[in-house]
Amino acid sequence: MKINPADLITFQQIQQHKATCDALNSDAMLALVDEAHQYQPIIVSIFIAYKDDVNDSELAEIIKTLLLIWLCYRDQPNIKQHPVSHDAFYAKERLHNDFRIYLQLEHNPLEQEALLDLDIERVNKVLLAHLFHLYKHHPVFKQMEKLHAVEFLLHSAWLCRLCAMAIRRYRL
Repeated sequence: MKINPADLITFQQIQQHKATCDALNSDAMLALVDEAHQYQPIIVSIFIAYKDDVNDSELAEIIKTLLLIWLCYRDQPNIKQHPVSHDAFYAKERLHNDFRIYLQLEHNPLEQEALLDLDIERVNKVLLAHLFHLYKHHPVFKQMEKLHAVEFLLHSAWLCRLCAMAIRRYRL
């Protein structure tokens, strides 16, 4: 995986956005959720998908993480003009499931790594690393049921990939 100079710049931005999300009061959080829903309704759909499966503290961290993703992308060109559709999100989910199966069939570790690099090349690697760090080290995600935590990590990564595609004006 190649780290671009632009990725390094975003580390500080991600930390600022994380601090913002952690400090949100309920009114500010609702306003940000409304904004995200207006331009990228899939963000709220992902949140709603977890509301019956996780406890309140886990749900709070899920919404903070989704809002972090929104804050990282909201000022990018085209993100407000090209909402990620539910169909695109679920198509990405199916594609990744197929990709995972294909990757398991590839026995050469160098080829596996090359395939993974191609798959994540267009995603902000610093944001992706931050999401993975949350999954591995945040106390709430560590105690979350493993299946839900892994699914949320994947859904967050797919959301990042689709937001990156929206910025590049792909039809979503």
